[in-house]
Amino acid sequence: MSLGLPLAGLTDRVAAWKRRGELERALDRIADDAA
Repeated sequence: MSLGLPLAGLTDRVAAWKRRGELERALDRIADDAA
């Protein structure tokens, strides 16, 4: 059994979470600037 595929899927998911978090922070900054 290889752990390569599940590990790759997990890192992809973590990367997606990080991108989403960064996007939410960017939107918050834009909303603060517009307010």
